[in-house]
Amino acid sequence: EGLFTPHDILELLVSVGAIAVIRDSVYLMPALLHHLNSEQVSMYVAPDTSLVIRPTQGCIAGGLFCCLVAHLLSPSNLSSWKVCMDGDKPLCLYRNCITFELQRSTEI
Repeated sequence: EGLFTPHDILELLVSVGAIAVIRDSVYLMPALLHHLNSEQVSMYVAPDTSLVIRPTQGCIAGGLFCCLVAHLLSPSNLSSWKVCMDGDKPLCLYRNCITFELQRSTEI
């Protein structure tokens, strides 16, 4: 047996923002999603925005983006973001391109 149990490793990855806790026993690790190339990503970019980060020299800053996605999706996040859906399918859910919407709160 190793130093860490699977539960310990899961808690560690959640604490560093690598895995999003969706609900009890349901998790998402964005780094495991399919990757879109630049041409495909540009299909999802709204005109006149600077929301897409394109690193130079061919490198892909996937780790930071995946941690941001995990943070936004976690229920502990105060801003209540969720993945945009088209019926029962995510509108855009990839390792480097995810479409979010802000959930409306009924609280005043």
